[in-house]
Amino acid sequence: MATTTPTNDDIYVRYYVGHIGKFGHEFLEFEFRPDGKLRYANASSYKNDTLIRKEVYVSPTLLAELKRIVTESEVMKEDDKLWPVPDRVGRQELEIVLGNEHISFTTAKIGSLVDVQESKDPEGLRVFYYLIQDLKCLRSAPIETTNVLVNVIDAFVGFLFSAALVTAVRWLDYDGIHPRDHVALVETEYGVFGIWGSGKVLLWSVRRRTHNRPAAVVVVVALLAIAVSSD
Repeated sequence: MATTTPTNDDIYVRYYVGHIGKFGHEFLEFEFRPDGKLRYANASSYKNDTLIRKEVYVSPTLLAELKRIVTESEVMKEDDKLWPVPDRVGRQELEIVLGNEHISFTTAKIGSLVDVQESKDPEGLRVFYYLIQDLKCLRSAPIETTNVLVNVIDAFVGFLFSAALVTAVRWLDYDGIHPRDHVALVETEYGVFGIWGSGKVLLWSVRRRTHNRPAAVVVVVALLAIAVSSD
């Protein structure tokens, strides 16, 4: 269904695909807002997966590319009245506001181009099908970039924490053993980047030395608190 509303030249896009089945309501949804905010949600109960929600701000360049893709697709000229209606397999929703145009489409899930060709409006549904593929690709870039940055930060925090644990082990349990042997112990038994493994070594040391180093308990609690907050 296409309508007209008095808006400016900003663009708004929302896409949803989902179904209710054996594992409950499973869906993927994302939207691009005029202010540059990209909201993403992915819900799946398969293998006890949980709802994933992410929000990032994209650049004006990406918004301009989004507007170009939508404009060149000519999807604003289409109508969904002949498209397959949502069924038990699932549904798709696409809402776009571009300039003073507003469209809102609803249709069934499309498995392949065969479904498009067998529909009552193959030309219009093909435009919709290819546009969705482009939108998914455009959505993936900022989300995946955010994931990479988070992983890099987590790895760096893990490295710092593990280094602190190795140093603490050497300090708490120096009993005529060369410091290199303590480092080797952590590396061999637990892995130098294993936060919880290194924590086990530290706790083992503290159990032997707490009566001589009361401050060790505070160190252990503080370091483990950092581990929990950064995990």
